[in-house]
Amino acid sequence: MFENVKIRKIAKLKGHRAAVYDLAFDKDTNTLFSCAGDGFIVAWDMNVPKDGKVIVQAPKQLYSFCKTENFFVAGDMNGGVHWLKGRNEQKNISHHSKGVFDIQYYNNKVYTLGGDGVLSRWNLNAQAEESIQLSLKSLRSICIVDEIAWVGASDGNIYKIDFTNFQLLEVFKDAHQPSVFCVSAYKDHILSGGRDALLKKWNGISLDQEVSAHLFTVNDIAVHPQLPIFLSASRDKTIKLWQVEGMKLLKVMEGMRDDGHFNSVNKVIWLSETTFASASDDRTINVWSFEY
Repeated sequence: MFENVKIRKIAKLKGHRAAVYDLAFDKDTNTLFSCAGDGFIVAWDMNVPKDGKVIVQAPKQLYSFCKTENFFVAGDMNGGVHWLKGRNEQKNISHHSKGVFDIQYYNNKVYTLGGDGVLSRWNLNAQAEESIQLSLKSLRSICIVDEIAWVGASDGNIYKIDFTNFQLLEVFKDAHQPSVFCVSAYKDHILSGGRDALLKKWNGISLDQEVSAHLFTVNDIAVHPQLPIFLSASRDKTIKLWQVEGMKLLKVMEGMRDDGHFNSVNKVIWLSETTFASASDDRTINVWSFEY
């Protein structure tokens, strides 16, 4: 089915002054948003993917963010949670420590993951409603599906959380060594990547399959919205496309040959069934087309 995959870069978005760490996409307006170590959140019109527009600037280096109906909520390198609207900062709350590495918006709540090992749930009035200490090390990534969340941590574990009562259900111990950097879901399976450069597929708490995927840390995983394939992004400067079944490698995008990235690739995100974007330490965002 995927023997003739074709991927080509269709745009390179420049303007950030530091590493780009996170991306979000608004389908209704066809707008890609990015946040970076320069503190900027930038909007890119995908109808004319060239010039970005600065939406807000936070006073600190940003690691992560999400978009709600009325706010951008961003996490900085020191654990601060910034509530941003227009070009103005509404609130800056010192909540976590050692950075905020992932933020997700789900069912009118905002969830933040801290370098202090704490998962927190916020209402849209910028109030932290509840927190749970999952680890003594950083929480790196969260995946939420139908009130169940999986959290990857720098202690090497994946934590399964019931969001109906905000309680810990299970722990996938020693999922990656020494750290889990990303988690994602495909149907009944969980996909994970770590500092060990491995990709793993889990069926429940049991390991289904693992592959030596990259040369260095797997920073992110993005599952296709319809097809049984996913992307992985790595500190080895490459993006790889995989088939979920059999964890089969389909394509590699690299710097020199494919006009890709020349530093660590921190984030990948599907914009549609035929396009995706990637963000890098090289301060750029690449937009790619996908055909099969």
